Amino acid sequence: MHPTTGARNTSLLKQIFLPGDVHTILSIPLGSFKPRDRLIWAYTPRGLFIVNIAYKLALSMNHSLATTESSDGDTHSHRLFWRTIWGRCVPNKVKAFTWKACRNILPTEANLCHRHVLSDSTCEACNLAEETSGHFFWECTKAKETWNVSGIPVVKTGVSHGTFADLLWYLIFIQHFGQDVLELTVMISWCMWFNCNRTRLGSPRKRPQEILSQARFMLEEFLLAHHRPPGLKDAMDNRWVPPAFLWYKINTDAAVFSDWNSWHRSCDS
Repeated sequence: MHPTTGARNTSLLKQIFLPGDVHTILSIPLGSFKPRDRLIWAYTPRGLFIVNIAYKLALSMNHSLATTESSDGDTHSHRLFWRTIWGRCVPNKVKAFTWKACRNILPTEANLCHRHVLSDSTCEACNLAEETSGHFFWECTKAKETWNVSGIPVVKTGVSHGTFADLLWYLIFIQHFGQDVLELTVMISWCMWFNCNRTRLGSPRKRPQEILSQARFMLEEFLLAHHRPPGLKDAMDNRWVPPAFLWYKINTDAAVFSDWNSWHRSCDS
């Protein structure tokens, strides 16, 4: 607004706002009372900026943008990913671990440091980088040694995974691993995490071959316990068939008569 005439400064409006906003501003009628210009926040009744309201607005806008930009194919891929994870024949604790790892809520050094539990997020196994889920299960030298002895045909050259979810996504949709390999992969990952926690409590660190043997044993034991043969057998023909030539079948029976102090045996063929 011009301080003297009270008219709008059209050139200044065009420098600051988009053409559509300029048109909207110029269409607003002016009153006879001409107060000084001031900044207001349009999303609160009093026009005051409140951090809590701004945060909720940013979340809402981010969610709307993600919903708009995501295609049907992406949605289907995500659903297929989680169905593949939860559909594996592994112990429930391994499924829960896999879900936590994919959601990046495992207590890695990086997450603990982010929550101010620890002051240093460096990986204790290699002391080379920050211990994120991607580093722990893929980039760490100890993790690479385990994957090398596992025999799982994972492409390792030129591939980097920032999170554990990225690793599983790559194995499912890029390398198209089957059910057996995926089950062994998540079981090995669980054993790696279990070994790390025991090491932090003072136990000696297991060698990669020991981790692999533990994962294979646990998986085979679980599959054996959950793949039982059917309880009902097929109906069989129980009709008697005479034996082949030169073979004889003899039926025998015996009875004891306590009153007579004797017993009797009979047989027929």
